[in-house]
Amino acid sequence: MELHQLRYFEAVARTKNFTRAAKSLNIAQPALSQQIKKLENELGLPLFNRGKRLSRLTQAGEAVLEKALLILGLVDQLRDSASKFQELKRGTLRIGALPALSAAWLPAVIKAFLKVYPQVDMILKEDTSTAIAHWVTAGEVDLGLGQLPVSQEHFQSVPLFSEGFCLLARDDSPLTQKDSLFLKTLSETPIVLYKGQVRTETLSACRRAGFEPKVVCETAEIATAIALVQTGLGVAILPESGSLPPREGVRRLTIKDRQLRRQIGLIIRQNASLSFIAQEFIRIAKQVSELRKKASQ
Repeated sequence: MELHQLRYFEAVARTKNFTRAAKSLNIAQPALSQQIKKLENELGLPLFNRGKRLSRLTQAGEAVLEKALLILGLVDQLRDSASKFQELKRGTLRIGALPALSAAWLPAVIKAFLKVYPQVDMILKEDTSTAIAHWVTAGEVDLGLGQLPVSQEHFQSVPLFSEGFCLLARDDSPLTQKDSLFLKTLSETPIVLYKGQVRTETLSACRRAGFEPKVVCETAEIATAIALVQTGLGVAILPESGSLPPREGVRRLTIKDRQLRRQIGLIIRQNASLSFIAQEFIRIAKQVSELRKKASQ
C-alpha cells in the first residue's frame, strides 16, 4: 500500500466519479483506476460499487475511508510541522559581545552554528559590558556575551567558561625572564589598565595582593593597550582571550594569582521568549565551551 493510492482513493470517494477524480488529481483516468484496483487487491475487498455515472463506496470502502482520512491528516500535519521547522531555521540572530571575546572565542561558535543553520543572518555588535546589558534590556540584541555575574533581577545568564588573566610586557622588560609571575611583582611597575569590568577586577586583585597599582594610562581598546606596551609605557593586564595572538616585540606571561579570573557567559533578558535559533545558538555555544574546556585539560 502506498500513500498516493490513499490520496487517489479519497479523491474518488469525494467526487464519486473516477473521471472527475482523475481530473482533480491531474492524472489519466486509466492510471487512477489501475491504482484503485491495486489497492482493492491488496486489501482483498472491493471499495466501490462502480456505476456508469457514479461510483459509491461499499461498506468496506466506508470503513477504509475513515482510516485513510486519519492517515492522510497525520501526513499533512507531519509536512506542516516540517515546513514550520524549516521556517524556524531561518531568520536573524543579533549578538552583543565584548570585543576581546568576539575576536578570540566567538568566531568558533559562529562557524559551528552557521554550519548547521547557514540560512541565519548574524549581526554582531561590540562594546563594553554596560552597553551590552543596555542592548539586551532594550531588545536591541537577542543575546549578550560578556562577563558574569549580572543582575539576577534583570537578566538570565548561561555560564560558558572561565578564564585567567595574563601580563603583556615588552621583550626587553626584566619581567620576561620568567614565563609567569605573581601580581605582587608589579608593585613598582607602570600598568596600562583596560577599562570596564576588567579594570575593576584588576584593581581589586592588585589590592588583595597588597599594593596600589601605578596606573599610567587607561583604555577601552585592547589594540591600544598592546600598542602602549610596545612603546614601553608600561605593562598591561588583560584576560587570556584579549591577549591573543601575540604581538611583535611583546611577551605574554601567565599571572599565577588564582583569584584573578573571570566567568564568561551569555546574557539574556529576564523572562525573554527566545526564538528557536537563539536557543540553538546557546546549545552550540555550550558545546564549543565544553570542547574548549576538554582541550585545555
